[in-house]
Amino acid sequence: MTGHHVLRYDDAEELRAALADRPAGAFVVLACRPEHNALLPDALRLARPAVHHRPVAVLAALRRLLRHPARPLGAPIWVLAEPEVGTTRTDLARAAAFEAARPVTLAGEPMTTIAAYPRAETPAGLFDPPQLDAPVPDPDAAPVLCLPASHDRRDIVGIRARLSMSLAGLPTLVRTDFVAAVNEVLTNAYVHGTPPVDVAVWVTRGRVECRVTDRGPGFRDPLAGYRPAPGGTRSGNGLWLARQASDELTAWAGPDGFTVRLTTAVAPGLALQTQGALARAEVAAARVRFRQFGNRRPR
Repeated sequence: MTGHHVLRYDDAEELRAALADRPAGAFVVLACRPEHNALLPDALRLARPAVHHRPVAVLAALRRLLRHPARPLGAPIWVLAEPEVGTTRTDLARAAAFEAARPVTLAGEPMTTIAAYPRAETPAGLFDPPQLDAPVPDPDAAPVLCLPASHDRRDIVGIRARLSMSLAGLPTLVRTDFVAAVNEVLTNAYVHGTPPVDVAVWVTRGRVECRVTDRGPGFRDPLAGYRPAPGGTRSGNGLWLARQASDELTAWAGPDGFTVRLTTAVAPGLALQTQGALARAEVAAARVRFRQFGNRRPR
């Protein structure tokens, strides 16, 4: 068995059988319930992936296994995971997007992933194709920042500074991640969209939200940003970073143009803050390499 598979199981024996198919010398990673993480004593054990929260952060973590220091040089990676899918309709939509994106994001890598779901507990609709986002009403509160329409990409520096000032009361890592995510969406609006660009920000009920609207048609791929662009280019990597540095990214076309909405809890767990910092560092390093070498690999 190679590739990226879904396993709907009834008991631990089915998980054990899936592990038995691993090739000799494989670097095995278990990210299951505690009782199932004990199925293979010499495997690397990780926490169950919470795909209902930041699915792209989970996909990025899987890709980082390629560089894990415990992986023997050239060894194929064999991952058995039991993703946590959450309980709400929004949770299920994120989990479905993770399942749709997993084989695309990891295609071509020396990695086999098996996402195991208990048959009796797995909600209907998890394996449905992801849908385009629907418009979300504005928060029922006054925005903390509402900027006039901008026509000039050079305004990004000032917008970013004003955004950071308006979020000065948030924890530093939360603010840094969120500003980084908004910066990527802003850049896309100027480069790939059609100015003028509007920006509005709210902080309410324990969440921070930003909406960036341009006058272009936007993108129609519900999985845009679920895979990094090859070679470190900004196009594609911007949404890849934004989805890891915020809790939720939704987007839709409307009568006023194309809107990208970013939201994040003002007090997420440390693990999520760390994921955002890792994403920022990785994308920055990839862009530096691209500027230095273009599509050529450094020697």
